[in-house]
Amino acid sequence: MDIFSSERFSCCNNEQIVIAILIPYYAVIIYWFWDWQMMLPFKLITAFLHEFSHAIATWLTGGNVLEMEITVTAGGATKSKGGIGWIILPAGYLGSALWGMMMVIASVDDLATFAFASAFVLSLIIACVRFRRNVPLRLVCIFYIIVIVGMGATQFYTSFNGLQFFILFTGVMNGFFAIYDCIEDLVMSGVEESSSDAAVCGKLMGVSGRCIGVAWAFISLLLMSSGVLIALFITQ
Repeated sequence: MDIFSSERFSCCNNEQIVIAILIPYYAVIIYWFWDWQMMLPFKLITAFLHEFSHAIATWLTGGNVLEMEITVTAGGATKSKGGIGWIILPAGYLGSALWGMMMVIASVDDLATFAFASAFVLSLIIACVRFRRNVPLRLVCIFYIIVIVGMGATQFYTSFNGLQFFILFTGVMNGFFAIYDCIEDLVMSGVEESSSDAAVCGKLMGVSGRCIGVAWAFISLLLMSSGVLIALFITQ
């Protein structure tokens, strides 16, 4: 049976139209205002999720995270010992894309939004306690805990779905960051001579760092596209 038959998938209701408009609209806004100061809070949470994805991959593969930090310029670094390198290295970009995919999917349903927001807040608390020596990271975690809890309370007690729009915007930004950064930093730049994740991963796997960057960009695009399609399917 065709899973895309008219009995299983229909288009286009109001929710699907809103999603189809908001996602490219958000992507254009993010690209256009990327270097503006007002985007810094979102860039910082994006940097946090990139580095936290490295940390999660390290823990899941039996390694130990020695230090995780983000800077006020939205840079970051995660220092670890042990674990499986070829899993830890791509976890930053692919983790960002996966976070983005989950956020896009979660944003289309009230219960899913609150469930994801709760998991997100828990991640922020863990990072805030575990890596509290890094002041910018701690401030970002506290700020976003307050924002998410505040928006969640507002959505729960009023008809304003601010938390859903916030989760969707953050999801689009993380997915956009993963795809754009892979292309800009890992494919178009001199990745072979750099110490980037792709260059190091390429050396581990015996392939070109630029090829690694292309593969990560493709997987990131696939994850985000899947997130959008699943969101549209859920809202039919």
